[in-house]
Amino acid sequence: MSVDRRFYGAHVPVVAEYPGRGTVDSQRRQEQAEKRMNREAPRWLRRRLGETRAAAPRQDATVRIGARAADPSGGLPFGVPIARGPRGWCAGQPGRIVEDHVGYVDRRTGLLRDLALGTMNCSHPTPGRESLLGVRGGGDLGQEPPDRADAGSDRVARRALPDVTYVAGMVSPQLRTLTLRSPRDVRTVVPQGPAHVYLVVYDGRFTTGTLRYEGRYADGRIQRQSTRLSGF
Repeated sequence: MSVDRRFYGAHVPVVAEYPGRGTVDSQRRQEQAEKRMNREAPRWLRRRLGETRAAAPRQDATVRIGARAADPSGGLPFGVPIARGPRGWCAGQPGRIVEDHVGYVDRRTGLLRDLALGTMNCSHPTPGRESLLGVRGGGDLGQEPPDRADAGSDRVARRALPDVTYVAGMVSPQLRTLTLRSPRDVRTVVPQGPAHVYLVVYDGRFTTGTLRYEGRYADGRIQRQSTRLSGF
């Protein structure tokens, strides 16, 4: 499996040199244009732009893997990309891991499409009011189905339902453990990495029932939340 090195929805910083004209730094030009627009924009628009910048990392931010989880069917593992934001950490949509990249596998080309920065969201959990729910979703994220996998692949034959359901989120550093109770089982996870991200992957899809969260904090406090699983 290879990584698609093209950029999708991201500004690529470029420094160009012209004979007799010096250099042109695209990143600096973009920053100057944003400052000029901020000065000329009305107050409500400046506030909106500030909120947008606070909710996303810089396009040149270093992306790393904040949390990992195995594929129940034995295929490529899952991961949550993270990056430094304006006031803390940002986390992206879960995807498949190839090398140190997280993204969607394009079955037609056999490449991993890295869309990490385009899915980043920078949240700032407030103790006592943060949400434990995070992001929820399904789909195999491009994994080759068992009946079409190559005979020489590294897929492990397991008794797993087709498709997957994932649950992920970024929580407070004070959260020590998170227990998830689904209609199928009970799992306890520890938030991973500097961004305190968790990731749980189930085989199959849920069509009914409730997923219950129980977070335990360093000071002994317990927080509970729940969400309906229908429509996952």
